[in-house]
This record gives sequence, structure tokens and C-alpha cells, in this order.
Amino acid sequence: MNTLTLLTGVMTVIVSSTALLAQAVPGASSTPAEVGPYRPFIDPIDAQPYWFALLIPLAIGIAIAYKAVRLTDMQGYARQVAVMAVQIVLGMIALAIAFYLFVLVYLPLVSGGN
Repeated sequence: MNTLTLLTGVMTVIVSSTALLAQAVPGASSTPAEVGPYRPFIDPIDAQPYWFALLIPLAIGIAIAYKAVRLTDMQGYARQVAVMAVQIVLGMIALAIAFYLFVLVYLPLVSGGN
């Protein structure tokens, strides 16, 4: 599989996941006269239950852009993008765990209770 085919597949996944999230437009249960069509960048997407799913396309997009600018040789580009995307996701998970422990474990111990 060449790099172009892989990147095309990645972009297809990103676009399809964004389209699925766009279906959760606020006010969709209202009458059609009150709610117009979805307008990107104007109407917010009600993605609260799915916010964590947006981390993966975001990490892939950041990795694609960063590696495209920083690499001098495109040999192994797709592998390096995948490694960086995984590093970003794992780093965000580690930060979430660290902040959770800091706020809900360490701070109550330091403050002396509730």
C-alpha cells in the first residue's frame, strides 16, 4: 500500500467521523420551520457524548501536518505519522490521568478534607 492510498483512507475516516458528529446538531428535534440546515463554523455541534472520539482525527491531522513540514525525506512518512498520532493520544490520556489524580486525590489531601 502506498502512502497516497493510506492518506486517502485516513482522510476518508476523518471526513466520515466528522459527518457522523454533524448529525447531532442542537435542536434537531424541533420543528423543521425553526431549524435550518446545519451551517459549519456557525452552528455548534452537540458532541458532548462523543468529545473523546474527536481526539483521534485531531491527533492524525496534527501528525500529518507536522510531519509533512518537518521531514526532509518522505520515506516512511505514513509510519512516522502513525507513531506520532499514537504518541499524541497516549500523551493526552496520561495528562488526563495526572490531572484526575492531582485534583481528586492530591488536592483533598493537602487541603485537609472536603
